[in-house]
Amino acid sequence: MSDPAPHVPVYTNVANDKSTFNNVKGSQFVNHVTGECLRLQNIEPTERPSDVVDLEGIRRHVEESSRVVQDLREKAKDRDTHSHLSVYRALSVHPALSAMQPPTDILGDLDWYQELNSSLPSFGGIFRSFKQNSHFKRASTLGEEGTRARIMLLLLWVVGHRLPLDKVRQLVSTAIDDGMSVLRSRAKGNGDLLLGLYQVQGVVEQLARMIKTRLPLGKESNPFYGHDFTADDEDKAMPRDELWVYDDTPGKGYVVGASTLGQTMTAFRLPATMRYEFDVKRNPVVLLRPLQDRVLVPQTKLSLLMIQWLTRNFGLGKKVFSPFEIDTQAFWNADPPSPDTVASGSEFDMDALDVDEPQTIFDAFQDLPLEEWVHLRFCRSYHVHHWAHDIFVRTILFSAYCGRCALPSSHEISQSIATAAYFRTRLLQDIVDEIQIHLMIGSMEIWTDVGGEKWEEPFRDMTKEDRGLMAIFSDVANEFLLPTISLPTGPPAFMEVFSFLIDPALDCPGEPDIVEITRYLEEGAVPSPDENVEDGGSAFQIPILDPTTCSCSRCASVHNQITAEHMENFQMKYIAWMNDEKGRDGCNALADAWEPVVQAAEEWVDEHILEKVESPLDIFPYSPDRRLGIAIVHVLANMELKLNTLLRGVDLLRFVTDLRYSHIHPDSFLGKKGSLDNEAELLGFVIPAEDNADYAVEPSYYTDDSDDEFEVDQGQATLCVSGGWLYNLASSQRDEVDVVHVIPESRSLRIQILSTIYPAPRAVHMPRMMAVPPVIIPHSHMLLDAPDTPDTSLPVAIAACDPIVSIELSDIAAHGFPAVKAAGSEPGNEIHREGYSAQMSVIYQNRLFRTWWRPDVVVGQPCTHKAEYHRMTCCSMTSNQILLQVPPMNCCPPLPVNKSDYPAPGIFLDSPDDSAVRKQYDEYQKFATSRLTERDGALEAGHMCIVRCSESGSEDSEGPADPLIILAASLRLRVYIVSTRECCLCACERMRVQNCSVGMVMVSSHRESRAVTKCGHCIFADERADQIIKRYTD
Repeated sequence: MSDPAPHVPVYTNVANDKSTFNNVKGSQFVNHVTGECLRLQNIEPTERPSDVVDLEGIRRHVEESSRVVQDLREKAKDRDTHSHLSVYRALSVHPALSAMQPPTDILGDLDWYQELNSSLPSFGGIFRSFKQNSHFKRASTLGEEGTRARIMLLLLWVVGHRLPLDKVRQLVSTAIDDGMSVLRSRAKGNGDLLLGLYQVQGVVEQLARMIKTRLPLGKESNPFYGHDFTADDEDKAMPRDELWVYDDTPGKGYVVGASTLGQTMTAFRLPATMRYEFDVKRNPVVLLRPLQDRVLVPQTKLSLLMIQWLTRNFGLGKKVFSPFEIDTQAFWNADPPSPDTVASGSEFDMDALDVDEPQTIFDAFQDLPLEEWVHLRFCRSYHVHHWAHDIFVRTILFSAYCGRCALPSSHEISQSIATAAYFRTRLLQDIVDEIQIHLMIGSMEIWTDVGGEKWEEPFRDMTKEDRGLMAIFSDVANEFLLPTISLPTGPPAFMEVFSFLIDPALDCPGEPDIVEITRYLEEGAVPSPDENVEDGGSAFQIPILDPTTCSCSRCASVHNQITAEHMENFQMKYIAWMNDEKGRDGCNALADAWEPVVQAAEEWVDEHILEKVESPLDIFPYSPDRRLGIAIVHVLANMELKLNTLLRGVDLLRFVTDLRYSHIHPDSFLGKKGSLDNEAELLGFVIPAEDNADYAVEPSYYTDDSDDEFEVDQGQATLCVSGGWLYNLASSQRDEVDVVHVIPESRSLRIQILSTIYPAPRAVHMPRMMAVPPVIIPHSHMLLDAPDTPDTSLPVAIAACDPIVSIELSDIAAHGFPAVKAAGSEPGNEIHREGYSAQMSVIYQNRLFRTWWRPDVVVGQPCTHKAEYHRMTCCSMTSNQILLQVPPMNCCPPLPVNKSDYPAPGIFLDSPDDSAVRKQYDEYQKFATSRLTERDGALEAGHMCIVRCSESGSEDSEGPADPLIILAASLRLRVYIVSTRECCLCACERMRVQNCSVGMVMVSSHRESRAVTKCGHCIFADERADQIIKRYTD
C-alpha cells in the first residue's frame, strides 16, 4: 500500500480579495496563486479530499503567494520600463534626426518644438496634443533625448500609418535597430548592457498598433484627414509625364553633358541606375536611411505624400526638379511633380492626379487588380464574398469543375475552404502558390479533354446563385488575358465563359444582378474588396474541424461546445481549453482549425479598425500569451456581425468598446446586444473605473504630485465616443460616424458614474438639441471701413485657471437628466433602460456652465480669399467677455444640495421631488444666462456671434473654448469653428446655412493671429460686457 499523500490545503478563490492582490482580479490569477503555493511546498498539484481544510495553512500560503505575485509584477514592471526607455533612447540617436532641418509649415504652425519641450499642461480639454499620448508622455521625462525620440515617433507615425501592420512592425523594428546600432558603436566595450531588439518586441508591437490608430493632429494639419487626401486614391500610380527623371525630350534649355553624381547627363531623364522607384508600401525604410547615389521617384500618390511631408515639415531629404539640383550631401533626393506642372507639386492634390474610372466591366478587368475586379463583378450581387477573394479556394473549385463539368455545391465550397485553410497552416506560401499553378494547368488540360463545344446551359437561364459561382473562372480568365504561365487554351466553352465574365449584359440583358453591376460602374463607384456588401459580406463562419488531425479525441466535442448557442462565451471557453494542456495532451487540432479565422480577424482590425480609433492609450494592449483575434471573434459573434463588415456609427463604437473590455477581461461576459432604441441620442459607451482597475494599461512613471496633464491610472473610467461635441473633438459629419475617440479620465476631464446598480460598460446618451437658427449676422467692417486695432485684454484681472470638464453619468431620473426622465415610468424612480444619461459641466472663474444637451460643434472649410485669412473683418468678442458675464455661483439661486464627494455642485440628491428639483435647475440656468440672452446680449436669440478663443490656455486674454461650447449647448446654440484658412465673411455665410449661432476663431500665441478691427457696434458690446463683469468683481 502506498504512503498517504502529504496534506495539501484546499484553496478557495482567495484571489477575489482585491485588497490582498492589490486590485488584481482573482479569476485571472487564482491558478497562478495555487501553483505558487504548491511550488513553495515542493509538491506536485493533485486532487485532495475536500473535508481537509487547514485555514491557517491557507492564510500562510496565500500571504506567501501574494508576495510572490507582487514580486513578479514588480519585476515585470521594471522590465517593461527598461524596454520602453531603451526604445526611446535608441530612437533619439537615429541617424535621420541629424539630417533634419527645423520644421516649417504645418509643424511650424503647431510650434512643434515648444509643444514637446513644454512642461506645463496646455489647455485643450481631452485629447489635443501628442504629449497626451502615453508613449509621448513617457519620453517627455527624458529631456533633450526625449524630444528627439518624440520627433522620431511622429515621423514613424506619419510614414507608417497607411501601411499594413506587418510593414509597420518592420518599419518600427528597423528604426529601433538602427538606433541600437549607434548606441552599440558608442558603448566602447559596454555593449553587453544594452538590450537587443528581441528583448523589446512588446514595445515594438505597442508602437506598431499606435501608428495604425489615427494621427492626433488637427484637420488642417493631419496629412491623412485633410482636404487633399483620399484613401481610395493612395495606391494610384503617378503619371510619368509629370516626373522629370523620365523626361528625355531634348531642347529644354539645359546644358547637354551636365555632370551630376559623377555621370554625364545628356537629357533630364536619369538612367535607371540613378533612379530608385519608390513605393512606400513596399519599402518604407528607404525614407529613414541615406541614399546619396540615387533619386527617389514616387510611384504612387501615397509615396508622393510621404516625400512632400518629410521634406516640408521635417526638413528631411531634398526635392529636386532637375539634374542640376541634385545634392550629393542631402540625406536623399526625390523627384516630386514640378509646381509649374500640376498643383500636386506644392500640395498633395489627389484630384489633380486622378485617372479615369473604368466604364465597363472589361475596362475594369484590364485596369483593376484582380481582387478588386472580383469584388466588383461578383461580391456586389452574389453571396460569394466569404470565399471569392481566396485564390486558393477559387482554384480548388475550378479544378473540381473541370473534372465533371458541374458547378460546386455549398457543401463542396465549405470543404474547399477547409482544405485551403489546412494547407495554408502547414505549408509555406511559396509552396501553396506552386500548388495553385499546377492545379490551374492540370485542370485546364482535363477540361480541354472532357469539355464540350458549347457551355451546357444558357447563362440567362441559370439561377442567380449559379451565375455567382462563375467567380471560380476568374483566375484562368486573367491568365488568358495577361498570361504569366503556360496555360492550355481550354475547350471552346471556355471562350463563352470568358465572354460572360467580361460582358455579362450581352448574355443576360435586363437581369437584376447584372444591371446592379453595370449601375455601379456608371456611377463611378468601384468598390473596394474590403467594403461590406448587402447579402454577401460574411467572411466569418465557423471553421470545419478536421477530425483526422485530432490526437486527443476531445477536440470535436469541445468545438461543438464553444460554437453552441451562437458562440456565447466563446473566448472564455476557447482560452480555457487551450490552457488545459493536460486535457489536450499536446493536440492542436482545434487551434489549427480556428487559426485562419483568427488571423483574418486580426488583419481586419489592424487594417480597417485601428485607423478609425484615436486614443492616447494602448487601446488593445499587447499580450504575448493571448491572441487579440480570439477576442475579435468573440465580440463579432456576440454582436452578430460578419467579419469584414464596414463598421460605422453605433456599431463601430460598440465594437471598439466591447473589444477593449473583452480583451482586457477575457473571462468577462458580454450580454447579447440588440439595437438601441435611442441611437440618435447615443454619445458613446463607458467602461467604468472598476473594470479598468484590474489591468494596468501602461506602468506609470510619474509621482502623485506630477504637474502633467495626462496620467493613465489603473482606476480611471474610459469613454469610447464619437466626435463633434467639444473643441478638440470637432469633426466633419463623416468623421462623426467613422471615428472613435477613446478618452480616459485626466486632469482636464473627470468622469463620474452615479448609479444604483454596479457600474458596467454601458451606453451613454445625450439628447441632441434642435439648434436655434441665426437670423442676424455680425456687422461687416469692410462695409463700415473700420480701422485695424491691436488685441487688448479685458480690464478685469483674471486668475490663471485651467477649466476641468466634468461628465456625470446617471441612470436615475432623480438627478434631473431629461433623457433619463423620458425613459422611465414612475416619477422619481425611473431607471434608464439601456445605459446612462450624461450631464456635462465645467467650472471656470467660479462660474458654473452645465448642459444636458449634447454640444454640436462643426469645423469650417478653407476659402479662396487668402488676403482676408488673418483679419477679423466683422464684429467679435473674446471668450472671457462672454463667459464672465455669467454670475459667479455665490450670486446665483441655490442649487439642490450635493450629497456626493464629487466637487461639481447639484449632482446627487436625497429623495428629491422631481418637479421642484427641475424647477430649481431651470431657474438657475435662466438667471445665469439672462444678461447674455437679453436684448443686445452677446447670445441674443436669432443673432450670430463671433468669439475669439485661446488655444494655449485661460490665462490669455481671449479665454478658453470648451466652457463656451458647453454654455452654447445649454442655450441650444450650434458652434462653428472657423478655419485658419477661411475669411470671416465666408465663415458667416456657412454658419447661416448650417444654423450655427456661435463662431469660434482660435487664437494662438505661437503663430500669426488675426488683426482685429473695431467699429461702433464692437465698442458698445465691449463696454457693456466690461460693465457687467465689473459688477460681479467689485
